[in-house]
Amino acid sequence: MHPVRISDKGEQMVIWADIVTAKPQHMRVSLAQNRQGILADCVAHSTTVESYNANNRHQATLDLFDYNFNSDIEDKKMPVDYPDEPPSSPDGE
Repeated sequence: MHPVRISDKGEQMVIWADIVTAKPQHMRVSLAQNRQGILADCVAHSTTVESYNANNRHQATLDLFDYNFNSDIEDKKMPVDYPDEPPSSPDGE
């Protein structure tokens, strides 16, 4: 289910839709709102790292993170189950 948070006359509501039946505009808004949540998490994470670096009593400096997740997403899309036997070569051997 995919939520869209809206405010109507000062009242906040959440409209839910199934991915199969949701209209494109609902999914655009839902995905954009979800992305904003991911961004907020990344900002909070970055702020935590920066705060630690500025305030820890060990004078340690942790590396900042790269928040471009494109390569991570591609990695997670790779298969995790492999056949016991290697595939045969294209020439049939």
